[in-house]
Amino acid sequence: YLDADASATAECIFELLLKMKVNINDITAKALYTGIITDTGSFKYSNVSPATLRETAKLLEKGVLDKKELAALNKIIFPYILEAIEHEVLGYIAKGAE
Repeated sequence: YLDADASATAECIFELLLKMKVNINDITAKALYTGIITDTGSFKYSNVSPATLRETAKLLEKGVLDKKELAALNKIIFPYILEAIEHEVLGYIAKGAE
């Protein structure tokens, strides 16, 4: 399954699971949500599309992620995103200094 317009790998997986009529439990939903958040930089990257937001909304509509869990996931993931960005920026700066 390939969707060149997808913003996240988890978005493709979610669509595939829906087409296969797989029951998405809370563990799978959390993993998919985490994948979408990570790949889109918490919806900040330019790759975010209306489809990305619709897929995320479908996950939320399933009710398997409550507000406290969403806040906790975002709190856990955000520092890693910042660390990755910092690593890339410092690497870029170091290469420029060579």
